[in-house]
Amino acid sequence: MISLSRRSAVAGSVWAILVFAFGTLALLAIFDRITISRFDDILAERLTRLTVELSNADAALNADSMNFSEPGYGRQYSGKYWQFREPDGQIVASTSLFDFKLNLPEPVNVEPVFWEASGPRDAVRGLTQLITLENGKQYQVAVAESLTRLSEDRQLVSRYGAVTFLILGFLGVVGAYLLTSSALRPLRKLSGEVQARWSDQSKLDPEKYPAEVAPLVSDINTLLERNHDIIARARRQTADMAHALKTPVSALKNELEAMSDQGLDVSLSEEILERIEKQVSRALARMRASYSADGMRMNANVSGSIDRLKRLFETLPFATKKQLIVVCDAGLSVKMDQQDLEEIIGNILENGYRWAAKTISIKVTQIEEFLTIEIEDDGPGLTLAQSQQALLPGQRLDMKNEGTGLGLAIASDLVAAYGGTLDLERSESLGGLLVKVKVPTSHRAQSLN
Repeated sequence: MISLSRRSAVAGSVWAILVFAFGTLALLAIFDRITISRFDDILAERLTRLTVELSNADAALNADSMNFSEPGYGRQYSGKYWQFREPDGQIVASTSLFDFKLNLPEPVNVEPVFWEASGPRDAVRGLTQLITLENGKQYQVAVAESLTRLSEDRQLVSRYGAVTFLILGFLGVVGAYLLTSSALRPLRKLSGEVQARWSDQSKLDPEKYPAEVAPLVSDINTLLERNHDIIARARRQTADMAHALKTPVSALKNELEAMSDQGLDVSLSEEILERIEKQVSRALARMRASYSADGMRMNANVSGSIDRLKRLFETLPFATKKQLIVVCDAGLSVKMDQQDLEEIIGNILENGYRWAAKTISIKVTQIEEFLTIEIEDDGPGLTLAQSQQALLPGQRLDMKNEGTGLGLAIASDLVAAYGGTLDLERSESLGGLLVKVKVPTSHRAQSLN
C-alpha cells in the first residue's frame, strides 16, 4: 500500500518533470529561433553596409576599391563573405572568397532573400538583394557567413539551456517533495497523537491543526470517546457475564457431587459440565483480553504483580518446599491491564509449580520496546509435539494433576491480544520447561479470531 505522502510526492514530482520537460523543449526551440534571428540580423546589417559602400564606390569596382572594414573579409576562407554581380554579369567578391564564387539565387523582386548554399569550405547562409543605384544600374549584392558559427552558437545555447533546466527540474522535484511533506505534516502529527490519546483518553486540540484538518480532529475526538464508552460497557458486561455463569456452574457441580454421594453415576454429566466450563472460561478470557488490550488507560507494574503472586503461591499446598527465584527490576512496567498481566504470569507460574521438582525461576528484562518474561522450572519439560498440544484449550498432558488445562491457552490468548508472543522451549539452566513471553511496552493491540 502506497502512503498518501509518497503518492503525493510521486505525483508532484512526475508533474514537475513533465512541466519542465515540455518547458525545456519549448524554450530551447525559442532560444534556437532567437539565435538564428540574431544571425540573420547581422547578415541584414552587413548587407546594408555593403549597399552603402557600393553606392559610394568608384566606377572601377573591385574588392580593393570597397572600403568595407568588417574583420574577416580580407582573410582567405575566413567564413565571412560578400559578393555582387554587375549588370554585365561580372562578379566582384571579397578577398575571403579567393577564387570561389557564391551560387546566388536569381532575384525575383527587390526584397532581401535569405538562402543557404555551399561555401568555399562548408555550408553558408546568406542574404541577397537586387538594388538600383542612382545612375540606374542594377546590382545583385550578397553577404554570407559560414553555418559553422551558427551551429556552434545553437549547440552552446542548447547545452547551457539543458543544464539550466535540468537543475531547475531537480529543484522542482525537490520542491514538490518538500511541499508535499510540509502539507502532510499535520496528518503525521495527528496519527502520532491519536496513538498517544488512545491510551490516556485525553482529547485532541483542533486549534493546533490547520483549518482543513480541524474538522477531522473533532470527528476523531468523538469517535475516540464513543469507542472508549463501548469498550468500558463491554468490559462491564463481560465481568457481569462471568459472575452470572460462575454461580449456576458452581450450583450444578454441588448438585452432581451430592448425587454422586447418593451412589448415582453422574460421570457423563460431570464431563459435559467440565467441558462447558472450559469453553465458557476460555471464551470469557478471550473477550476480556480483547477489550483490555483495546486501548483503555493501562500501566501495569510488573514487579508488583510478581511479588503478589509469589506471596499467593507460597500459601498453596502444591507449592510447599519449592523455591521461586525472581529477577526483575523494580521500575519495569508495561501497557497492560494489571489483572491480565497477573493472569498471564499466574497461569504460567501455576503450571511451573505443579511440574517443578524444587525450583522455578522468573526473569524479566526490557530490550528497546519489548518486555520479555522468562519462566522456567526444573521439571520434566515438554517435547515439541507436547508444546504444541499444551497451547490448545482444554488439553491436559497428565490426567493425574488437577486443573482445567486452560492455563497456557488463556495466557497465550492474553499475550496475543496485546501484540505479543508466547513460546514454549527447553530450559538450558534448569532443564525443564521454559515459557518465554514477549510483549511490547507500548500499545499494540491485536484482534482475536
